Amino acid sequence: GANASEAFQKSDFLFKLRSILLPQRSSHVEENTRVSSLELPMTIEETATEEQETRQLAALLEPLLPLYTFYVSPSHMSELLVATTKVIPPLDSGDRKRLGILLPFLSTGLQHSASFADLKAEDVNELMSFLPELILSNMASTTKMYATSCLISFLSKKQDGNEECPCLALWETQVVRLTHRLSQETKESVAKKVKQRERFIATLKQAGETISFTGSIASAAIQRGGSSSQTADKLVRFLISLACTGKAEAVCSNGTFPIDFSTGPRALTAIQICSVSAFGGIMSSGPYAALWKQRLSFVAWQSILPARSATVKENSFGVIGASAFIVCCNNWKGMSTKMSSGLTDILLHGVSSRRDLPGSVRKILLSAVVKLLSLKTIAAEQNIPTIVTGVLLCYASTDKYGASDALACKLLALQALQTIPSVLSTRAPVVSVKPAVVSVLEQAMVEKNSLLRHAAVEVRNSWFVI
Repeated sequence: GANASEAFQKSDFLFKLRSILLPQRSSHVEENTRVSSLELPMTIEETATEEQETRQLAALLEPLLPLYTFYVSPSHMSELLVATTKVIPPLDSGDRKRLGILLPFLSTGLQHSASFADLKAEDVNELMSFLPELILSNMASTTKMYATSCLISFLSKKQDGNEECPCLALWETQVVRLTHRLSQETKESVAKKVKQRERFIATLKQAGETISFTGSIASAAIQRGGSSSQTADKLVRFLISLACTGKAEAVCSNGTFPIDFSTGPRALTAIQICSVSAFGGIMSSGPYAALWKQRLSFVAWQSILPARSATVKENSFGVIGASAFIVCCNNWKGMSTKMSSGLTDILLHGVSSRRDLPGSVRKILLSAVVKLLSLKTIAAEQNIPTIVTGVLLCYASTDKYGASDALACKLLALQALQTIPSVLSTRAPVVSVKPAVVSVLEQAMVEKNSLLRHAAVEVRNSWFVI
C-alpha cells in the first residue's frame, strides 16, 4: 500500500542497491561533472551479453516496481529524475547499468503517481532531450522500453503553453531524417547487392526501431489530445502507408522526405511487419476512449483503401495485418456497413490464402477471424466453409514459425473451430468439411504440448454434436 511505498522511498534502498550492483566510478570522475567515460563501440558478442545482463537485472527489480504504483513523494521523484539526468552520453557499461536500474522506477512513478508540477522544468527538459537518442541507440531493449515509457509520460502530460505540438516536433527532428537516411542506405545496399549481411540487417533493425518509435510518439499525441490529435492522425497515415506499400512521404515543416523500403522483398517484409506492429501497439494499448479508436480506425481505413488490391487476394502483409488490428481493437457496431464489409473481405481472403504469412500477421489475422465468428456476423455465417478451410490451412502451415508463434497460431485456429458450431443456424455448411476437421483434431490430440491436446479434445467434442 501507500505506507509501504513511502517507507521504501524514505529508506533510500534504491540508491543503496545501485551502489551495490554497479561498479564504482573511477576516482578521477566526479559525480558532479556529469561526464561519462568514453569507450569503443561494443561488438556483437558484447551487445548480446549486455542484453542478457539487463534482462536479469530487470527481473531482479521487477518485484519492487509495484511500490511505485501507489505513492511517490515529490522529493523522491525529483531525486530519481536528477540521478537519471546525470547519466548522459557518451555512455560506458556502468552508465548503461545505472539507467537499467533508474529508468524502470522513474517510468513507473511517472505513469502512476508523479505530478509534473513538483519537478524542475530544466531537469525534465534535459531528460526529454536525451531520451530520444537513447531510444534510437543500441542500448538493451529492456532499458529502451522504459525510456520510451518515460518519454510518453512526459509528452502526454507536460504542458508548457507552447501552441506547437511537441510530439510532431520530436518526430520531425529525431525520426524523419533518420528514417529517410536508412531507407536510402537500404536502397543502395539492394541495388549494389552488398555482401555485408550484418550491416544490412543492422540497418533494417534500426529502421524498425524508428518506426516503432513513431508509434510511441503517436500514442503520446493521442493521450495529449487537443491540437496533438492531428499529429496522431498524421502518424497513423504514415504507418499505414508503410505497412501497405513499404513507401510513405513524411511531410514536415522544413520539407517533404520520401521514404521507400520497397526495393527488396526482405526489406519490404521487415518494414511492413514493423509498421503493422507499431499500428497495433497504438490500437491495443493506452487508456483511449472507444470514440478515439473509432477515429483512428477510420483514418487507417482511408489509408488502406488506395493500397487494397482490386482482387483482394493479392493484398500485402500490411493490408491484412492492419485490417485485422482494426477488427480486433474496435467496436464492430460502430463501423459503417461499407467499412465492415471491406474488412471482412480482406480477412476472409487472407485466412484462405496459401501465401506464407509471417507469424505475427497470421496471429492477429486468426484473432480477427475468431472475433468475426464470435460476433455471429452475417458474412461469417455465409462463408463458414471458406473459414474452416482457411483455419485448417493455418493450423497445418506453422512449421516455419518459432515455437511461440506456432503454438499461438494453432491455439487460435482451434479457438476459431470451436466457435463455429455456435454460429451455425443449420449444419448444412459444414457437412462437407467435417471429416477434414475431425482428422486434424485427431492429430492435434497427440501433440506434445498439453494446451494443444486439451484444446483439441474440447473442439472435437463440440464438432461431434453437429
